[in-house]
Amino acid sequence: IVEEERVNKVLVGVPVSLSGSETEQTHTSLKFMESLRVALGETVSVEGVDETLTSKQAARQVALEGKPEEEHAEAARLMLEAYIKRDHE
Repeated sequence: IVEEERVNKVLVGVPVSLSGSETEQTHTSLKFMESLRVALGETVSVEGVDETLTSKQAARQVALEGKPEEEHAEAARLMLEAYIKRDHE
């Protein structure tokens, strides 16, 4: 898919606790990012995006819209939106 779609960047959600400290899932996500970097090589950038609270925000939004099956897609949209805003500030 990466080659077919000519992807040059992959974003990975990295959760942290509400206090800002790393959790077991944080470390799992960071290890996954590293394995992606190795697998994809130098031509594809792999970056982490803070996903703190995106699942809860997404769950509320899709509940309001009556589309619970869209929760993961909504969480991904929220992370991407935060990444774009961060990149342009």
